[in-house]
Amino acid sequence: MADSFELRGKRVLVVGLARTGVATALFCASRGAIVTATDTRTENEIGEAIAPLRTADVKLELGGHPENAFLEQDLIVPSPGVPADAPLLQAARGKGVSIWSEVELAWRFARVPVLAVTGTNGKTTTTSLLASILQAGGQRAVAAGNIGYPLVEAVQSPAEVIVCEVSSFQLTFCHTFRPSIALVLNVADDHYDWHTDYDDYLRAKARIARVQTAADLLAVSAGNRGAAFVARQARARPAAWGLADLDSVRASAEGRVGRPLVAVAGIEGGAVVAEGPAGPAPILEVAKIRLVGPHNLENVLAASLAALWWGRDPEEVGAAVGAFEPLAHRSTLIGEVDGVRYIDDSKATNPHATLSALRGLDRVVLIAGGRAKGLALSALVAEAPRLAGVVAMGEAAGELESLFSGVVRFARASWVEDAVEVAAGWAGPGDTVLLSPACASLDQYASYAERGDRFAAAVRRLEAQR
Repeated sequence: MADSFELRGKRVLVVGLARTGVATALFCASRGAIVTATDTRTENEIGEAIAPLRTADVKLELGGHPENAFLEQDLIVPSPGVPADAPLLQAARGKGVSIWSEVELAWRFARVPVLAVTGTNGKTTTTSLLASILQAGGQRAVAAGNIGYPLVEAVQSPAEVIVCEVSSFQLTFCHTFRPSIALVLNVADDHYDWHTDYDDYLRAKARIARVQTAADLLAVSAGNRGAAFVARQARARPAAWGLADLDSVRASAEGRVGRPLVAVAGIEGGAVVAEGPAGPAPILEVAKIRLVGPHNLENVLAASLAALWWGRDPEEVGAAVGAFEPLAHRSTLIGEVDGVRYIDDSKATNPHATLSALRGLDRVVLIAGGRAKGLALSALVAEAPRLAGVVAMGEAAGELESLFSGVVRFARASWVEDAVEVAAGWAGPGDTVLLSPACASLDQYASYAERGDRFAAAVRRLEAQR
């Protein structure tokens, strides 16, 4: 919980009017701020979403971002799509204007504890799972932040604890944000259309622990060098998890972090085991977990460890984990047709996510491609031995062809429906057709969700034809 901040009379600019931007503008206006909201879209393009802003007397600058609107403020709250080095933000910073993310703003008004989750992949699943565990234990917990429910709305709810998903974009503009428990799942190459390089991206992720103290907990993946770096630089009590027995996880993580851990979580005797303040406790047999893949098992370990340290009983944690259903578009099994499994992992928008989805699978026809966001896709070639073929689509199809043509069976497809048709013709009983694009969707689709939904619909048409 943070010290409050007086908004009354402050001039606040909100940049970007998607759901979080609208919520932020209303939040500030309700507290007496003089609010201006700007968006590159016109009023017709935005639609009715801005109607509440007019009622709240928010000044609207639409169809572009006027420079004077940035320079005449006390505070700017940019949407995640606005990079830190944007010229208008730099100009405002030079004039002494404060720049906060929505997470930083909301944190100043939080009156209940906030637990935070970041990482390149797995954030939404882990955030949702941890919130579900706390709810099953009788707490009024909500999942908020980058998950789709703005933190500025969550801090006004009757929640007793908030589990907040935070992205590197949001963390870049965080200054006092201090979660009681922070989880860093992994840090891998991503968002190089926003960050300058890996080090810049890693520094942003590390801000999750920047103002934590020894009264807080920071838990990280034992096997991820970026996550371990964050723990090595932090003052919070360190903990870790990994896909090995507890002693092995501890030895590996302490070697990377450089100091003793207060807790670890791992796999022993075919079950998830995690340490809480009372010591190690079995959580649930791995075979009873509904989430698919080793990467999701790591998400379970992270959430279980955090829940124990938040005071939940191991039995409660195990029951909640066992009841948790996979989220859409995240290694979600759509169905089986003629002995071939079809898995929707459309949320995999970077190579690290696709590599994680491939772990534990054999004989895969991979559907990949889209907008690469400045990331090289060459790491995928290491998984060629497990691939029965690659079907590529979107802007990255040419790069994928240069990587896989002549290495594995390869074809291009115009749309995901065409890709499903090609993949179905190649796959045989026991194989898996995996949509895990390693790329963003915005070159062809409105979102990764639309891409995944169209994949699922194509699979269901296949089922209906059999």
